[in-house]
Amino acid sequence: MFKKIILLVLIFSLAGCSLSFMYNRAHWWADWYLDDFVDLTSEQQDVFDQQFKLWHQWHRSQQLPLYQAQFALVKQQFNQGIGEGGLNEAALLEHVNAFEKYWRDVLIYVTPELAQLAVSLSAEQKQQLISNIRKNNQEKQQEWDEQTDEEKHQNFIDKQVEQYQDWFGRLNKQQKQLIAQQSDLYVGTRGQWFQYQNDWLAAFEQALLASDVAKVSQLIARPYDLRSEVLQQNVMRNRGLYVKNTHKLMLGLTDKQQHHLLSELDDYESTFRNLYQDY
Repeated sequence: MFKKIILLVLIFSLAGCSLSFMYNRAHWWADWYLDDFVDLTSEQQDVFDQQFKLWHQWHRSQQLPLYQAQFALVKQQFNQGIGEGGLNEAALLEHVNAFEKYWRDVLIYVTPELAQLAVSLSAEQKQQLISNIRKNNQEKQQEWDEQTDEEKHQNFIDKQVEQYQDWFGRLNKQQKQLIAQQSDLYVGTRGQWFQYQNDWLAAFEQALLASDVAKVSQLIARPYDLRSEVLQQNVMRNRGLYVKNTHKLMLGLTDKQQHHLLSELDDYESTFRNLYQDY
């Protein structure tokens, strides 16, 4: 979706590089990503560059302290234990919801200028943007459709293992088996996500071609409003399962894995603090 043009780089991503490296070069990544969707004129590029600089300054000064505080709280609760009064299921869910709120806050903040930039595109640029978003969506869906059910399930398990190992370090055989067993509990939503993306793009295309700033703004600021009721229910169900399963894994962490997790939390907290202090 069009929101990814900006938000892919506004919200932190390691992507094989250090967080600080990525964040401090956010403008470069934004330009690189934007080029995949639409060709701007030099005047439009100047407007985008100036606006992105303001977005980035706001994000560094206003959002990074919130991220730092969130990770500090996670670390504090973890040191208090995994049960009541510590990092229990309820606390984990609050952290997940908090970071989703931060994401939505960024969407809302960038929307006014981003919507204006979108509707200011020429008719040819608008068609180019829509065509490239549609192509990107279709390629992802085709890649998904070409996989067998077994491949989809195994890829899901592998992704879960990889994500948990990023936080906990190397997992043992029992932990990997637990993740595999837990994977059967999740509701498959990929097809529903593809439909949601198609619905969003159809609405965005109609609003963009009509230069309807209000509608374009709504679609950028609140894209999730177009999720079907079934998809939203499944998202919340899977989120609850993810929190429950993560808590179960944390109860069985070895001393080495606990140390790895604390080290990761320390790294994130200090990185966000340093990035903010560089402002």
